[in-house]
Amino acid sequence: MDIAIKIKTLLLRRGMTQVQLAEKMGLAKNHFNNKLRAGKFSVADKEKMAAILGAEYHHEPPIPAKEWFTLEGGEEI
Repeated sequence: MDIAIKIKTLLLRRGMTQVQLAEKMGLAKNHFNNKLRAGKFSVADKEKMAAILGAEYHHEPPIPAKEWFTLEGGEEI
């Protein structure tokens, strides 16, 4: 599962829209959508998204060899 799908899954689980997440991250919605479409977020962006969405971001170098989010209770996305 690529990072864009993982982010969209988190958004669905949290009942948040892409526009709302973009605003909370301080990004213009068009800029956020372009980054999401390309899957081009920095590690800092992914960590910030995770914090906003009540999750944790994890990765194993080299990025993007393996990256995932965890929710409370240890569920991985």
